[in-house]
Amino acid sequence: MPDRITLLHLYAYFGITANVKAALYAGSPLTKYSNKLTPLALSILSNQKNTVLAFVKFFTKKITENPLLGNSISTEDLMSINKLGFSALTDFYDSLLWVNTIADLPIAISSTWRLPIRIINSEFIPQKSWFFSSNTEENGLSIEFLTSLVSFNMVSGSQESIDFLKSLVTSPCQDIFRSKFIQNYIDHKWHHFILITSLQCLLYIVYMGFLCTVSITTDFNTINMMFFAIGFFLSLYEILQIFGGIREYFTDIWNMIDLSRTIMLIFFADSLIKSRSYQPTVLLVLNLFSWARGISYFRIFSRTRYMINLITEVIKDVLPFLIILAYSTVGFAFILMLMSLEKTIFSEFLSGSYLITLGNINKPDYRIIQWICFIIATIVNPVIMMNLLISIMGDIYDRVQESKEVADYRELANLILEIEIATIWQRNVRSLQRMHVCREVETKNVSGTWLGKVREIKILVNGIRVNQNKAASVNNKILAENSMLKDQVGRIEKILISLKDKLIDSTDNINSEIFCPQGHRIKFEYFYEKPTPCNNCKRVIEIGYYCSICNHCLCKLCFKLAYKEKVDNTDITCYRGHKLNWISDHKQYKGYEKKVFICIGCKKKMYKNSFNCNKCKWDICYKCIDIIVSKSSIAWSTQCDQNHSLAWNHKSHNTYGCNICKATFQKCGSFRCDICDYDVCIRCFGEIA
Repeated sequence: MPDRITLLHLYAYFGITANVKAALYAGSPLTKYSNKLTPLALSILSNQKNTVLAFVKFFTKKITENPLLGNSISTEDLMSINKLGFSALTDFYDSLLWVNTIADLPIAISSTWRLPIRIINSEFIPQKSWFFSSNTEENGLSIEFLTSLVSFNMVSGSQESIDFLKSLVTSPCQDIFRSKFIQNYIDHKWHHFILITSLQCLLYIVYMGFLCTVSITTDFNTINMMFFAIGFFLSLYEILQIFGGIREYFTDIWNMIDLSRTIMLIFFADSLIKSRSYQPTVLLVLNLFSWARGISYFRIFSRTRYMINLITEVIKDVLPFLIILAYSTVGFAFILMLMSLEKTIFSEFLSGSYLITLGNINKPDYRIIQWICFIIATIVNPVIMMNLLISIMGDIYDRVQESKEVADYRELANLILEIEIATIWQRNVRSLQRMHVCREVETKNVSGTWLGKVREIKILVNGIRVNQNKAASVNNKILAENSMLKDQVGRIEKILISLKDKLIDSTDNINSEIFCPQGHRIKFEYFYEKPTPCNNCKRVIEIGYYCSICNHCLCKLCFKLAYKEKVDNTDITCYRGHKLNWISDHKQYKGYEKKVFICIGCKKKMYKNSFNCNKCKWDICYKCIDIIVSKSSIAWSTQCDQNHSLAWNHKSHNTYGCNICKATFQKCGSFRCDICDYDVCIRCFGEIA
C-alpha cells in the first residue's frame, strides 16, 4: 500500500477490534505510515476505545518478549491511554519497566549501597559505570536492572512532562499509581525537587513564626518588615504558578488559599501602616488562611502525605452528615427556647443546643414534658449523631488506609505538578530519555502490611468472582445447548416414529375408504413441525390422518374408531359368525395374559387396538378390516385363474392355503371361488385389488 499503510492501520482506524487482535498476534508491524502515526495512535485518534484496549493488552502480554515494541508507543499515546482509564493500566505500565538482560551488568552489590538507584539516559543498554564505580564489590544484595521501554521527556517543567503528570492525576484508573513504573517515575522527579520544596517549607515556617509574633504585638517595627518581606517573597511563587497556567492555578484549592493569604497580607499591611479600624479582623482572617495553607506542606513528608487525602475525603463524605446535624441542632434550639420560662434571644438557645451536642449539659429546671424533650435532645445529638460521625470517619479511614499507597503517590504527583507549572523557563525544552533503575531483586509480590494483604485478598476475591461468573456463563451455555440437543433428539425420535408409522401404515391406507365430513378420502400424514388438533377428540397430535382439502384431521385412535363404526354397519364376523367388538386393551379379557396378539389376516404382532371375538379368541387388525370393508365391493371384478369372480367368505375352511402367497391360514376368512376351490388371503387381495 502507498505511504507504508498496512491493513493494521486501517483496522485500527475503523475500530475492527477482532482483525486488530488477529493482525497483532500474527506479527503485523507497528510502523508509522509516512513517519506520522502508528496503528495505536490511529485508534486513539479515531476514539476506538475497544481497539485501544486490545493494543494495551497486547503490549502487556508481548512487550517483555519483544522489548522493541516499546518504540511504537509515544508519550502522547500514553497520555491518551491514561485519560481512558482502563483497569489494565497498572499491569501495562509494569510491563514497560523491563528487566534488562542484554547488558553485562553485576548481579549483586554491597549492602552499603542505598537502593534503588535511578539514572536517566537516552541509551537502551545501561552501563555499570552509570550506577557504580569500577572497584565496587559485586557481592551482598542481589540486584536487577530495569529499563523503561518508552522514551519520555524527563525535563522538569517541560510541556510534555506537565501534560503527562496531569494525565496521571486525572486518570479514572487511580490504581495506576500502584505501578512500579509510575512510582519510580514520580520518585525520580521528587528526588530533584525535595531540596527546593524543603527550603520553601522552611521559609514558610519562618513566615509562620513571624506571623505569631506579629499577632502578639502589632506595632510596626523591624519584625513586621521582615514578616512582610518573607510573605511577599512567598507570593512570588504564586505569580510564577499563575504565569505557568491560569486555569490550573485557579482549580487548585491550595492555590486559592494561598491567593487569599496574599490578599489578606496586602490588606493587613495597609491597615497597619494607616492604622485602619479593621486591622484585628484582617489579622484574624490572615491567620486563618496562613495556618490552613501550612497544612499543604505536610505533603512533603511520607508519613503525613496520605493524611492530606484523608482530611479531604473526610470533608467530602461528612458534608451530608453535617447538614443533618445542623438541622437537628437548630430544631432542638427552637424546642429549648419554647421550653424556657424566660424568653431571651434565639442565638443563646442555638449555642446551648450546640453545646449539648458536644456534651456540655447544665442541669435545668424543667417540668415533665420539658424533661422528655430535653432527654430526646441529649440522646439524639450527643449520643446518636456523634457515634454516627465516628462510624463514618472510621469507614473513611479504612478506605483511605486501603489505598494509602495510591493516595501517597497521587499527592506527591500533585506536589510535583505544582512545582513544574511554576518552572516556566523550561516549557519548550525537549529531550527524550529512558529511565534505568537498579534495585534489589524482589522475592515477594505480596505486601507485608495489613493493607497490602487486604488488597491482595480483594484481588483474589474479585478473581474468584470473575471466574464464577465465567463458569456460570459457560454452565448456562451448556444447559442451553443440552436443552437444544434434547429438543432435537425429541424431534428426531418423533420423525423416526412418524417415518416408521408411515412406512407401516401408508401402503395399507392409501386407498382407505374413511372419509371426512365433506366426503373426501383422508390419508395418513405426520405434522411434527406444526401439531394439529384432532377434529374428533380435540387432542393436539403430531401423527394422524388428514384431509388436505378441508383440513379435517383425525388422530390414530379416532381413525380406528371410525373403522369400528364402519364395521358395526356391516355383517363382518369371525369365522364362526360372531359379531366383532373393538377393544384397545386385551388384558381386560380373560385368557389374554399377554398384551400382544396376532392378527389372523396379516399374521402381524399387535399390541393394542383390534377387532375381537372374545368367544373365539379371534383378532383382526383394523388394516385387514379396512381391506375387507373397503374392497369387498370390488371383489367381483377380481377373478381366479378360471376367470370366476371372488367373494369374501368368513366361513372358509378351518385351514386353507393362499393360491398367491402360498401361505397357510387357520380360522380365517378369505376371498374365495367355491367352484375352483381358489382362495386369496386378505393381505394378497389388498395388494391386487
